[in-house]
Amino acid sequence: MSIISAGKGISKYNIHIVDKKLSKNLINKYLNKDSKILIVTDEGIPKKYLKFLKSNISNKSVNIFTLPKGEKSKSYNSYKKIINELSRLKFDRTDYLIAFGGGVVGDITGFVASTYLRGISYIQIPTSLLAQVDSSVGGKTAINIPQGKNLVGAFYNPKCVLISTRYLKTLSEDEYKSGLGEVIKYSFIGNKILKKLIEENPKEIIERKESTLKIVIEQSIKTKSKIVTKDEKESGIRAILNFGHTFGHAIEAYNKYK
Repeated sequence: MSIISAGKGISKYNIHIVDKKLSKNLINKYLNKDSKILIVTDEGIPKKYLKFLKSNISNKSVNIFTLPKGEKSKSYNSYKKIINELSRLKFDRTDYLIAFGGGVVGDITGFVASTYLRGISYIQIPTSLLAQVDSSVGGKTAINIPQGKNLVGAFYNPKCVLISTRYLKTLSEDEYKSGLGEVIKYSFIGNKILKKLIEENPKEIIERKESTLKIVIEQSIKTKSKIVTKDEKESGIRAILNFGHTFGHAIEAYNKYK
């Protein structure tokens, strides 16, 4: 297992990366056993993964909230529904949210956590390559509005990030390649080790060899964590992480996230 830290002071957190299933001990390590838990996920997550996660959480009260799959779920309407669910379950500041899914799930769950009762704890368990190497790290949380992507949000760090390469096996080719685009970005903005790794191991990366992917994810996160720790609120160097995103987000907005 690799452990990388990000953030400063009381908002510092660990990112755990494994090339096997997440262990029960690791899943429960950052949870208060008396807390209520709400797992936020979406319809694209295989039921066996959700069942495994829920059965390995030791807390008595574990609930699941499932969003429709897709970028359209990163909306004010979804945000309101999750807030209402937390209120119904009588969540207080000792309780936890777990974001279990791709970038959409991670972004909206983090934003809910940042605003409910002025901030409760949340854990990121990203299941897509894009979320593992990018959106789960750095504390950027947001929802979309008609005027553009991620225009309403907050900088709010998770309690921890738990990454398993196992989740990448069920990704579609499109989703997997989308994540690889982000990986290549890190090699273009200064990670020479990652650039060499990609150039020398293309077959292993395309075939999703877990031991190789673990190193790819680790190197990507090392680059991101170094930058976001230096510039937590994007007032300087962190803007380099948007390399390639400006065009991508404009295209998404123009096509109404379809």
